[in-house]
Amino acid sequence: MKKIAVILAFATALLTMAPASAQQAKKKKIINRYSMRLIPQDDGSYKIDSKTLNLLAGEEPEGLYEPYKNVPLIPSSKVEDVSCKEIVYKTYPDRELKLYIAPAVGAKALTPVVCFIHGGGWRAGNPGSFRKHAMYVAKYAGFAGVSIGYSLAGQKGANISVTMRDLHDAVQYLREHATEYNLDMKHLAFAGSSAGGHLAAMMALTEPDAKVLSGWSGVYDMEPHLEYWAGGQNHEVVKYMFGGKSRKIQSYSPVYNIPVDRQIAVQLFQGTGDSSVHHSQAESFRDALEEAGQKTVECNIYPYYAHGLTGSSDKGRECFAKFIQFTKEHIYD
Repeated sequence: MKKIAVILAFATALLTMAPASAQQAKKKKIINRYSMRLIPQDDGSYKIDSKTLNLLAGEEPEGLYEPYKNVPLIPSSKVEDVSCKEIVYKTYPDRELKLYIAPAVGAKALTPVVCFIHGGGWRAGNPGSFRKHAMYVAKYAGFAGVSIGYSLAGQKGANISVTMRDLHDAVQYLREHATEYNLDMKHLAFAGSSAGGHLAAMMALTEPDAKVLSGWSGVYDMEPHLEYWAGGQNHEVVKYMFGGKSRKIQSYSPVYNIPVDRQIAVQLFQGTGDSSVHHSQAESFRDALEEAGQKTVECNIYPYYAHGLTGSSDKGRECFAKFIQFTKEHIYD
């Protein structure tokens, strides 16, 4: 009888756990090939949020409701033997800002530097998310790779001007240690995704030694986002980006900061199914760059692809390969 009771208790426990397991499975993020989030339904099918569906305007591309098993953009095995150093480049009373640096593998001369800037809506994320990107370019592209952290919305004293100062201080740190890491600081490239795309653009436009910018699903004109942020979405970011009498948001919008006295090769990636950043951001930035006299502007618009185009979609590796090729072609322009 005791054995039967134990079996019954175990079976009861399994039944009790089943709903929780189902709930956990339901919460697990499932995406399609376009990096759109799929929402599981009770009948085993999937649906997509209404905002994304509106962007599709009635079109239903192949594989829209089919789960996609994301392949790592950069498998760890590809970079496991690459040296990458974690450095605290700046300290605040409540936080340390870090960067990762991977010197170009086997380089005997100074090498150009690719600086990656992470996304996260200006209020989240860390430089570790681009650590393997930095290591990959160090091994396979002949560049030193760097991933930079910065102050985030919600942190004490942080705002967009503080963040920009952080990023420029990180570049200054690299200049001061250029000999140690074999860095050619006269040939810089900046790349970033989402909020990092915005920050990478600002850095490329304001650092005089920048030769290349690659923006991935980035924001290049802040003003169209004010209504979205102020509408109950990201109050911390509204304060971070727009608060303070001395700050003018055009000062931190790449479309208003394009230099006319030097050339920067610019490459943009954006998807038309991106419900976080509308693809018109890339198109408007492209137009502003060309109007300002920038001669090398490549704007890659991918129909249907969502915000994770360059990361979790089935086009991620293609985009990364294009980025490396573009940088190789233009870093010495």
